[in-house]
Amino acid sequence: MTSLPSRASLAHPLPRAIAALVSFLALAGCIQSKSPILTDAKPLLGENVRFQHYDARDGAAHDPDTSEFHWDGTRYIGTAGSSKETFAFNVFPLDERNFIIQNAPAKKDFPIDYALAHKLAEGVYLTFLIEENDADEATRRTFCFEVGQGTCTVTSREAVMAFARATAAKPHDAGGLAIRLADDKPDNK
Repeated sequence: MTSLPSRASLAHPLPRAIAALVSFLALAGCIQSKSPILTDAKPLLGENVRFQHYDARDGAAHDPDTSEFHWDGTRYIGTAGSSKETFAFNVFPLDERNFIIQNAPAKKDFPIDYALAHKLAEGVYLTFLIEENDADEATRRTFCFEVGQGTCTVTSREAVMAFARATAAKPHDAGGLAIRLADDKPDNK
């Protein structure tokens, strides 16, 4: 089964992990879409979730921060900490150890970006952008419809999954590190 464990956590590959997703997803080589492609989101993390997150680089964790999110019926919305910066996201299972993060920017005309959360241990995830260069040339030719400013625009679920599988198959030693924090609220799973 590919659902998140009860004390699973999620991070993002960028400074301030999940909470900074939107500000850093313009990094070179990432895939993006003009509108959300993965549309069957479920609250895999429960109704409310808190994270302690870090930048993971140079063999150490840097810049600790805490954020909280609430499921609004369609996505997780930041409610406290640095996540309050008009940031939202969804989580979709890829396989038992990897989950796709699809950002949902609050501002119109912003692209949708994608990242991967790789389970390191129960409640601990390393996250990083899903990058077009992790895939082979044939995959890039098939699924990248607009390539510009270091990004590949995708238009189908098949494309997101192909690039996510390619990124999951590559080793990554930097990104975001997140730890899901315990929460006394009964609606958390």
